[in-house]
Amino acid sequence: MSGTVNPKDDRKSLSSTHKDLGEDMDKLKQPAAEPNLNLQLDAGEEHVRFRDKPWKFWLPKDPPPPARNTLSDAPISPLATASIFSILTYTWITDIMMLGYQRTLQAGDLWRLDPSRECLHLSMTLDDAWASRERAAEEWNARLASGDVRPGAARRAWWAARALRGAGSYAQRRAGIEQAWRAVGGRKHASLAWALNDTFGMSFWSGGLFKVVGDTSQLMGPIVIRQIINFGTERYDAERSGKTPPGVGRGVGLSIAAFFVIIVASVCQHQFFWRSMTTGVLARAALISSLYKRGVSLTGRSRTHITNATLMNHISTDVSRVDACAQWFHAAWTAPIQVTVCLIILLIQLGPSALAGFSLFLLIIPLQRQIMAVQLRVRKASMQWTDKRAKLLVEVLGAMRVVKYFSYEIPLLDQIYEIRRKELKGVRKIQNIFSANMALSISVPVLAATLAPVNPKSTEKHKTQSQTPETAVHSKYLP
Repeated sequence: MSGTVNPKDDRKSLSSTHKDLGEDMDKLKQPAAEPNLNLQLDAGEEHVRFRDKPWKFWLPKDPPPPARNTLSDAPISPLATASIFSILTYTWITDIMMLGYQRTLQAGDLWRLDPSRECLHLSMTLDDAWASRERAAEEWNARLASGDVRPGAARRAWWAARALRGAGSYAQRRAGIEQAWRAVGGRKHASLAWALNDTFGMSFWSGGLFKVVGDTSQLMGPIVIRQIINFGTERYDAERSGKTPPGVGRGVGLSIAAFFVIIVASVCQHQFFWRSMTTGVLARAALISSLYKRGVSLTGRSRTHITNATLMNHISTDVSRVDACAQWFHAAWTAPIQVTVCLIILLIQLGPSALAGFSLFLLIIPLQRQIMAVQLRVRKASMQWTDKRAKLLVEVLGAMRVVKYFSYEIPLLDQIYEIRRKELKGVRKIQNIFSANMALSISVPVLAATLAPVNPKSTEKHKTQSQTPETAVHSKYLP
């Protein structure tokens, strides 16, 4: 009969299933195979340049080599073995630049990253740094709770001052403050920022060092130019009055100094941008890889409050902010150094009138602070619509069969478009505020440089100095 089940067949089926599961587990335990890089690469439209006619002497004589068909045999990036001179002058990228001039670059022309910059290695290093930070925080919290950690003298003095007022006796208030510190205030938590610093600290802080050197060289440029103008003026006056002019060697030395100052400023500024942007891209890759690894191993309970939409928002928004922070963080601590040195030089050259231009910076800081506060409020409100849109898209894509069965496409599209419209309204407002703040930041230095020399309250001595060409040029072109 069709409804009968043979127990022998059942046992065979279970045995076969168990065997298949065992084979699958054995396969999972085996090391992962190398990814197949023999992909079908789209070549697109290719333009080739070479010396097809004798009079085209500026072009290479031979046609360029064809692009590789696969990515598996791509060589390692020359940056991995480049010398310090090649890194500073970017000569390691010359080959691919010349190839790109001769013909359209293809995917097969690209280099592979060296193992130290691969995404898997970076994410594993970041995970290890995060785990180390977590262990250190847990050890500190355990020692804090057990009483092994004692507060410092300054903290105890501050607690003694705070315990002078309040309900209860002094000893009770003092003990309550220390208990709150051990339970809440003194506890440590693992920091993602410090874990990123453990992973990318060398390249990140070297970029900041290059920025300091570049800014200093940029400040020295106008000073050297002023000395060159002074040398020319002294030599001209000496020749007119019949006196012995200063030696030419001084002018030659100043010219060489001006050349080196400009070169150092240019090299350091470009190294700062390159290292900062590279650090941001590598940090982005490591964070996205770590997020994906954690996302696929979440428990069912964790997925109730860490949804796919939340993970996608972390990748698209928060990781992008980390990338931008890597590029512009150094400006936050190098700008005060640059402004201080610049103000000292201007005070020496122009006297108290330089404070008029500097006061404009002080007046504009509260305004920019308010603008940034408004921008953050608008961004926070706009993020709610971004979360809703991402969550709705994930739900729609996950239930696409139901959407098609019941023809829910039009209502869901209208709902997505409405959420997107409100999101874009906030994005446009954010961009307008950012543009206004950027325009203000760019125009303030020009206004300050124009305002300083025309201050009527300056002394006669500094008035005379500010009217000389060398002082005017020097003060005008200070960054």
